[in-house]
Amino acid sequence: MKELLTIRNIRKSFDHKSIAALEDISFSLCEDEVVSIIGPSGTGKSTLVKIIAQLLEQDSGEILYKSKSDLSNFKDEFSYVPQELSLDNSLTVYENIGTNLNEENEEKRHHRIRDMIEVFGLQYKDHKYPTELSTGQKSRVEMAKALVSSPELLILDEPFANLDRSLRDEIKSELVEILKERKISALIVTHNLEDAFSHSDKILVLGDGIIKQFSNARDVYTHPADAWVAKFTGPVNLMAGTVKTSNGNFSQTNKLDTFEVSCFDESIKDGDFSYMLIRPEACRISSEGKYKGKVKKIIHLGAFYEVWVQIGGIEKFKISASLSDKIEMNRAVKFDILLDQCQLLRI
Repeated sequence: MKELLTIRNIRKSFDHKSIAALEDISFSLCEDEVVSIIGPSGTGKSTLVKIIAQLLEQDSGEILYKSKSDLSNFKDEFSYVPQELSLDNSLTVYENIGTNLNEENEEKRHHRIRDMIEVFGLQYKDHKYPTELSTGQKSRVEMAKALVSSPELLILDEPFANLDRSLRDEIKSELVEILKERKISALIVTHNLEDAFSHSDKILVLGDGIIKQFSNARDVYTHPADAWVAKFTGPVNLMAGTVKTSNGNFSQTNKLDTFEVSCFDESIKDGDFSYMLIRPEACRISSEGKYKGKVKKIIHLGAFYEVWVQIGGIEKFKISASLSDKIEMNRAVKFDILLDQCQLLRI
């Protein structure tokens, strides 16, 4: 795929102590690609997209768009959606959508606005004002306003943070479908990991102002770059132990058992101390399971349970359970571990 946006060695600092909000950020976004930016609060996500959108100036580094460093000629190809709604309450839906549309031909202008009204299901709302709309309708107007100019790059900074889950899922799904259909690339800042994993081609994980990992959504979750990324991206058991190698096979002995693991950080060598990463869903409850522990906590997460088990010297070993699994507090439960879903990480 052809690169659309290239970020090279971006650095941004805000105080006299030169504590970097962003440090040496480099990555690229390809045409028709959706990239989500995730990370803890205060790690620089919004700062990064504001720099890319030309709302902030970096201290050093460069931004290339279509291999050009002068972005002034491409302003109409960028569209930025801020965290807070930017609708003008004195303008109608129709007028708000056309706010940033640089189209002098009135007929073409009208056609573009009506197209967005149809796409986002805002029929019969075009003459209403933002104060007369629901939260979901306002978000749809914001999306229509951002896309009416047919940008090649859409930059969104937590645009759905204030929506309830069902409404957020609905609007996000509609948006991603439009992006793919119209071949629009997107950078999306989000705190919602489920959104990031379900709608992104790639995920950029920011932590402490640096890129911790940048890869496809599946790899970020199943093959995290380190223990920090593993813990940030979802529930995990990290079992510390020493690695042994024999005839090309890797094993680790920890509090639970000795495990042979085929997936590992290639820098890990014989004798290294490492973490064995075991996600809760890599554990399967079974009456014939190899491991047996005592249920100490049951967390209902809708379609499944997260169960905390006391086993050996481990107080909070997390396993997943289906709603049909028979689990009871302070009762024994047996389970197996799917080693093909586990990996070794360097400490």
